Amino acid sequence: MYEQHKAYIRQDGIRQKPVLVVFSAVPGSGKSTLTRLLVEDYGFLRIANKDVRLAAKQVSAQDAESGTDNVVGPYTLWLLDKLTQQSRPSIVLDRNIDQWYEAPKKWAEEHGYRLVVVRMQVSLDILKRRIATRRPEDRDHTLSVLEFYRRKHETVSFGAKMDLELVDDFDLPESAATIAALLN
Repeated sequence: MYEQHKAYIRQDGIRQKPVLVVFSAVPGSGKSTLTRLLVEDYGFLRIANKDVRLAAKQVSAQDAESGTDNVVGPYTLWLLDKLTQQSRPSIVLDRNIDQWYEAPKKWAEEHGYRLVVVRMQVSLDILKRRIATRRPEDRDHTLSVLEFYRRKHETVSFGAKMDLELVDDFDLPESAATIAALLN
């Protein structure tokens, strides 16, 4: 029955007041897994930072002055505008916004979206366990930058109201359902 019903849930999410879900979280905390559940089970539109960065690298390779980091934020905002021109889907940004909170906040306010901030606090042991299951090229890079991101994450205080705080081994399907319930 649920498989039959799932398609209606996706359409209903578009008709409700849309939300923009953003994460305050380090690599390995579960952002991509939670994003996948929101997309598959509730019809959210996904904008993945890794895809945006890949496109930015291609542009940067052609234009040395543009640099990847200078392109990612503005392109993400442009993409949000482009994807919401003809409909108002609920969207999840599969990226950490600890250093980039004001831009999606302003975009959501200007476009009538409810901003949903999900903070994920995961212990180092759990992060390492999760990261160990990744492909070797992803795993090695993530482990090499993990401490840097953890320090940044711990010191961030961007004044955002957290809509959902997830700690350690939280239930991802239950968390996705909680976020989806905010559509109503």
